Amino acid sequence: AAALLALNRDRAEAEALLAEVAPKFEQQGNWLLLESARRQQCLVAEQRGDWPQALQALKLADQAAKKMQEEAKLRQLAFLQVEFHSRFKDQQIALLEKDQDIAALKTRDAERRQWLLGLGVLLLLLMALTLTHLLNRTRRDRHRYRWLSERDGLTGLYNHQSARELGAAAFRAAASAARPFTVVIADVDHFKEINDGYGHAAGDEVLRQLGIWLRAVCAEHGCLGRSGGEEFTLYLNTDPAGAKALIEQLRQRIQPVVVANHHIRITLSFGLCAAAAGADDFDQLLRTADQAMYQAKRGGRDQVVE
Repeated sequence: AAALLALNRDRAEAEALLAEVAPKFEQQGNWLLLESARRQQCLVAEQRGDWPQALQALKLADQAAKKMQEEAKLRQLAFLQVEFHSRFKDQQIALLEKDQDIAALKTRDAERRQWLLGLGVLLLLLMALTLTHLLNRTRRDRHRYRWLSERDGLTGLYNHQSARELGAAAFRAAASAARPFTVVIADVDHFKEINDGYGHAAGDEVLRQLGIWLRAVCAEHGCLGRSGGEEFTLYLNTDPAGAKALIEQLRQRIQPVVVANHHIRITLSFGLCAAAAGADDFDQLLRTADQAMYQAKRGGRDQVVE
């Protein structure tokens, strides 16, 4: 139609073609071609001198142009919306990635804290175990040092000082409660001859065995101590009859000590003194028992003197 009009040929055919395609373009929504067709119709109407028809065609062309612009705006708006949503999604993805990075950092931080906490707990446990070990060792050492300070290393009995202190305390307790209390001093007979004849190792073995026998017989009845050399002091919570019974049990238990195929016969001399009712002189009690022991020595040894 445009070619026919440009060549100024067969205007009626061109007008018929335009009238045919314009509704199709409008139905298809092809506003660009519809605008072009309407403007061609306006041109045909102007050439024909039909000004109302030309004005009507021009209005229709403007309407098509407006619709084309509206669609262009809608397409642009849709494009902008798509771009906005795309950028928004990109931002969301970036935020999600940042959140994931933050979550990963938090997870690593939590794992690091848990690891440090576990390490701290382990160190505390190690410190507690070490401290417990040191405390137990200190307690054992204290007990050992106390034992060494109180005991005679050869016989395992109390040494002279510790036995005397414990004996004095037992004497005061017995006196306040009106209970019987007896001191026995025992001395090994002919101990010098044992040392001279068999050696000091044999003498030590005799004393060690005596410590074992004394603990077996008398440990439950009082405090036992080695006063020095071959002398022993027994602080017994019993009367003289009970003390003599214990001495007899001890004498029955004593056996010859075998050292280097030598059988060494052992006897002891005992001095015994019981605390009188209301007595308060512990030293006098010891002196009396000691005098009784020497009297047993002078009387032939291997006997008990009260």
